[in-house]
Amino acid sequence: MTLKLRCGECGHRGLVVKNVRDWWGFPWKEYPYVTIQVDFSLPVCPQCNNVVIPGDALHGLDQVLEKSILKMVSSLLAEIKDKYHLSYKVIAHLTGVTPQYMSMLLNEKKIPSYHFVQLLRIIRKHPEILDELKSEKFGT
Repeated sequence: MTLKLRCGECGHRGLVVKNVRDWWGFPWKEYPYVTIQVDFSLPVCPQCNNVVIPGDALHGLDQVLEKSILKMVSSLLAEIKDKYHLSYKVIAHLTGVTPQYMSMLLNEKKIPSYHFVQLLRIIRKHPEILDELKSEKFGT
């Protein structure tokens, strides 16, 4: 579908509606970069590839970015659990959150702070940090 909107970047008319899932990142609240992980369509300039966000799409985009963060966190926690053979209760204890909060994250009911997500990303990439956290929490 072609729209009669004008690209703010190059001025081209005739934007095309495309699915932007996994295509680009977008800042959202305290998150500097969120990759859209669900299907969502926005107008795109076929000439310069600029994404145009019409005002009526902002609410939908906000919901899509929130859902994308929820999916990403749930996936990240599952990866840490499987990779290091930990229970979610232990992960909660090591990261300083309650099991109830962990449950909300797993069930995609709560959006954690950006800093908590960064901690999870660091744990995923650096298993030695888990050893450090275990020694502090469990005295091993």
